[in-house]
Amino acid sequence: MEKPGQSPETAEINQPKEIFLEIGGGLDSAAINGNRTFEGNKIYIGVDAARGNYYTQDRQDYGEAVRAETADMHQQIQHEKPDENIHFIFAEGEHLPLPDDSVQEVYMANVVTAPLTHNARTDLLLDVNRVLLPDGKLVLKVSWDVWMWPKEEIKQMIEAAGFGQCQLIDSMADEAEFVQLQTTYGASAGIDTPTGYFVTATK
Repeated sequence: MEKPGQSPETAEINQPKEIFLEIGGGLDSAAINGNRTFEGNKIYIGVDAARGNYYTQDRQDYGEAVRAETADMHQQIQHEKPDENIHFIFAEGEHLPLPDDSVQEVYMANVVTAPLTHNARTDLLLDVNRVLLPDGKLVLKVSWDVWMWPKEEIKQMIEAAGFGQCQLIDSMADEAEFVQLQTTYGASAGIDTPTGYFVTATK
């Protein structure tokens, strides 16, 4: 609400920032594939891995290749949406460059199921919990087309990192809700009929 003596522009500047953090967006960033806009007090921050050894030993070359392609995609998105609050950072998921309790929502698609080391996967979820605001939201997507991973194992992993109210939304059992989430966060490039599941949880 605008305070006495404030112009509408000043009131908007003083609004609390709502930060949407995407980890590992890479070539399928929600900033361009989803239906959200990031204007005013809404800010998008995309974080991608800065080094190849974030991945398992046999996939480090893969990690380096993804990093190079991702840098090009970052530039393309910022060129296509110059008026939106969209920012990209190369950093390590287990040490997110954000303060405690600062992020409204975190989204990850096919990240914890990627060929990461066990420690990187565990530390990532713990650090996501750290940066989320109390009652902040985690949305995690797993595509069958990419890396298959048992739903219950993912749920247990998230709960072990301190999250609660975990909910599974399956593309087969919960088709309407799955499609709605898919529209919000964006489909993976090159996949005509996405299948898999979402997991939502709160801090």
